[in-house]
Amino acid sequence: MARWGWMLSCFAFAVFASLIPREAQAHPLGNFTINHYSSLQFTEENARITYVLDFAEIPTLQQKARLDADGDGKLSEEANAYLEAEMPSLLEGLRLRAGDEILPLEVRHHSAEYRTGQGGLPTLRVEAHLLADLPKDWRGEAHFADRTYANRL
Repeated sequence: MARWGWMLSCFAFAVFASLIPREAQAHPLGNFTINHYSSLQFTEENARITYVLDFAEIPTLQQKARLDADGDGKLSEEANAYLEAEMPSLLEGLRLRAGDEILPLEVRHHSAEYRTGQGGLPTLRVEAHLLADLPKDWRGEAHFADRTYANRL
């Protein structure tokens, strides 16, 4: 009888422990990935794109020398210089087509920040707010493609 009581206590503890909320520390798709997110909003005159790249631990480490040239572990003016150098190649990989016309994308704002990843290693989040003017004869058909980091998972 005592054995059943002990097993029931262990089971109850396991159920209770699984209900305690915990913060996820691992990168959702693995330590080697670069995740992409794009949100498009259309008005009558323009398209606004919020573009986010979420670098896991390993890709962040690969970019770290360019991001943190002074090695202090913080993103400051170095991050601005990194983004200014990186944005033209990122824009080459993004394509917004409205009707038959490929629209040029203008960077309105960009930012980069470190976030804590697995094992305390940093991950990098790059966010850019883009704007494109729509053609006057645009009828609501558009296509967006993201070909940045196509060789990465």
